Amino acid sequence: MLAAASAHESEPAPAPEPPSPLERLREAYGLTDREVQMAGYLAQGRTRAFIAGELYLSENTVKRHITTLYQKVGVHSKQDLIDLLQQQ
Repeated sequence: MLAAASAHESEPAPAPEPPSPLERLREAYGLTDREVQMAGYLAQGRTRAFIAGELYLSENTVKRHITTLYQKVGVHSKQDLIDLLQQQ
């Protein structure tokens, strides 16, 4: 029985999944869950109105989250954010 256990121990552990571009962005810039969520929607080309409807938030709240996200990562537009995510 001991031989079976030591043979099993010699198998390499499976490699962990690499983090997604959104997770790498979170780690690099210290984003909150909500900011990562906004980045995901924006990367899909969604509008503030769409995001607000999906999350049951006002458009002003969504705008505030997006503004904070842009400031943290140093971009000025949705396209800049998408470009940054593609570099991650």
